[in-house]
Amino acid sequence: MKIINKIQKSKQHRCPRCGYGKSDIDNQTASTILNNLEESTSNSIRNVYHLLKNNSNASKGEFFNFLANVMDVEEESIRRSCDDFVNKGYYLQGKGFHYLMAMAYRKGEYDSKRATIEELIHGEAPPISIWSAEKGDFIAST
Repeated sequence: MKIINKIQKSKQHRCPRCGYGKSDIDNQTASTILNNLEESTSNSIRNVYHLLKNNSNASKGEFFNFLANVMDVEEESIRRSCDDFVNKGYYLQGKGFHYLMAMAYRKGEYDSKRATIEELIHGEAPPISIWSAEKGDFIAST
């Protein structure tokens, strides 16, 4: 709870130009955040961190900023954006955590919009009825 309060407090002061806030988290808080994520997501984030650290001038402060600002994005969007970031070689083009953060936000927004559009096009799933052979009747409907 202490970690979440600290992150929420840091999000109160957002940059008027880019909309992302500055974080005041440290190594221990960052490792706690990564441990609370799914293993595949935290491994993707760690992989991107090591690639950026070795190939550009990415600092720990930028990494902590990324972690604090990307907490309200779904983990699947984070994982997919990290995979795209590595597969397309954006870390070699000088793009850093700010670009990755924007990718994660865009993927999250796109997924939610796509789900609503697909629901409008195809409609909702029909109810499923379970047939009981013993009773010769429907026993449940969802």
